Amino acid sequence: MPWFAVRTFIRIRRIGRATNKDRQYKTNVDLVEDRIVLFKTRNWTAALRKAQLETRTYCREFGRTKNVYGQRLRAEVLGDPEVYEPFDPLGDSKEIYSSMEWVDRKDTAAKIISRKTGRPSGPMARMFMAAWISEGLDKARAHRLRRTTSGASRS
Repeated sequence: MPWFAVRTFIRIRRIGRATNKDRQYKTNVDLVEDRIVLFKTRNWTAALRKAQLETRTYCREFGRTKNVYGQRLRAEVLGDPEVYEPFDPLGDSKEIYSSMEWVDRKDTAAKIISRKTGRPSGPMARMFMAAWISEGLDKARAHRLRRTTSGASRS
């Protein structure tokens, strides 16, 4: 059976009033996730059906989650999925997805990349992830800082 790469765009919104806002908290922003998921199935139509089911499940999981500000997260699919069948067998250095777009000749590389990737998430990303993930990342960051600081003081 062939492999198919399916690309979907997911919009993640925060629902409810935020508690314990800090300087990283921003109002009036949502997050859009660009996902590519692989499916091994008999044909393009079956890949699309499997992707739609997987995406609904993925979005539903956000509804069971709160961010570090106590807000529920809600995810919704934007537009229709794009299905791509790789030409080569999967393996090291093999293309699994390709998307092409017409661009104005005057567009700079920075403008194109910015449009294709959006703004970097940085610290704001914690508004759109489960609190337990964000808290775990904070603990790991603090641990790395302690190790770095204690290692520097030993030398």
